[in-house]
Amino acid sequence: MDTGKMTYKEFTLRVLTIVGIGLACVLFWRLRSIFMMGFLSSIIAVSLTIPVNSLQRRGLKRGQAIATTLVEL
Repeated sequence: MDTGKMTYKEFTLRVLTIVGIGLACVLFWRLRSIFMMGFLSSIIAVSLTIPVNSLQRRGLKRGQAIATTLVEL
């Protein structure tokens, strides 16, 4: 029969879990600008592959296609 009391080990584990989640949230909040820059850079990289691939199909080398795409922006 469960008396509703928790052991010291279970209490410590719960407290450490809450502290760990709190620290993870604080760390994520402090590093949000880095995460945002990574997310935006991946969006830019994916969106630039469309014109680069199009220019490559028309006969330009990859380096030339990248340079042309960046110059035309």
